Amino acid sequence: MKVKIYDRDQEMQELLADLSMEIEYNDQCDICMLNVDHYALSLLEKYQDSKIILILESIEHLHEALEIQNAIIIKKPFELNYVCPILEKIYFEINDSLIIKHKKNNQRIYYNEISFIASDKRKIIIYMKNGKKIEEYAKLDELEKVLPDYFIRIHKSYLINFKDLKEYSSKEVFLYSYPFYLNVSRSRCHEMTKKIRKLISMDV
Repeated sequence: MKVKIYDRDQEMQELLADLSMEIEYNDQCDICMLNVDHYALSLLEKYQDSKIILILESIEHLHEALEIQNAIIIKKPFELNYVCPILEKIYFEINDSLIIKHKKNNQRIYYNEISFIASDKRKIIIYMKNGKKIEEYAKLDELEKVLPDYFIRIHKSYLINFKDLKEYSSKEVFLYSYPFYLNVSRSRCHEMTKKIRKLISMDV
């Protein structure tokens, strides 16, 4: 996992090394750590697809930090017992995601935020739980190979996230995030039912 640090704090760099996190010196990174000041905050747009950690030296910029959505705020001096679990949690979250090329940029997509994925000719459409749709040139068969086991193929054109499944039958499924049914193909019905029962028994 690659971390970009704008704060050259020696203690933080040593901590990242202990956690086997690679310090990155270009703009391609999984985590971006920024001191909370006007210069650093102006860089945020470059790191929209990275996890943002804001390092707060005093309460002077606290209000600005709190306005940054989904950012994690860490106050100096660092308390390692507090920082380590945060970095480890981010590490596991990032590993539970995929990166796709979207509109010429790399975009990270977290598996648990996906409702279902549809194929449309040479494209796939990723339907997110928040209603957002992401289109990309890709094959559903190839994507299925890299997704976690709780994604289920119900049709040649559909992959669903079991964690968003509300109801199902031999003919259709209904998801929590979208107000319409998706068809289940005859050839996929048996395998789908078998996998759903297995996931239920595992309490996924």
